[in-house]
Amino acid sequence: LYTTSQNNRVAKYNYDHDTHENVVVDYVNLNVPRDLAFINNRLFAVSNDFGNGVDVYDIDSSYIGRLFDVARPQGILMLPSGDLAVASGGDNCVYVLDISNALQVGGDGIWTITPLSEDGIFKSTTISNPNYMTFGSDENEVLVTTGDRTVERRCISTSCSAGRNVRMLSSFDSNTNLRGIASVPSIGAYVVV
Repeated sequence: LYTTSQNNRVAKYNYDHDTHENVVVDYVNLNVPRDLAFINNRLFAVSNDFGNGVDVYDIDSSYIGRLFDVARPQGILMLPSGDLAVASGGDNCVYVLDISNALQVGGDGIWTITPLSEDGIFKSTTISNPNYMTFGSDENEVLVTTGDRTVERRCISTSCSAGRNVRMLSSFDSNTNLRGIASVPSIGAYVVV
């Protein structure tokens, strides 16, 4: 699946047949979707940039609801812990959301969202113009690309040493806006585009 902000949709690409199929076309709730992350095998969360929030959809195109209000969400990442990380371009930080009790399915098969408690939200130290994220060296950190042409490492738990919040890479090309990042654990490297 991938998001496309030009026409507020989430689409599926079939590599075997080289086809694209709309999964979600939502002109009511979506306003410039940036990224998505699967929560489980049925639900995925979408960072809704101009919609200022994280919204949840079912794979069958059903809108479940708003999970989290956040200013200008960019990258979104499901962590191995089951928490959801969201890079906020408006708040200049990464939020980590404990969503373990946020989503329930009723006996009728309909999903509902319970508001997150303040205790279930962690906020990283400031990061200027965050874009997209990948996993860091362990479950306590993420690497974030920025609109300032840097890759920043940020602690995402209280058990992480603040000394680990450092700049990892800077690009001196003024025409470069670092966007995507992916970890390649087998060789201990990261790919940045």
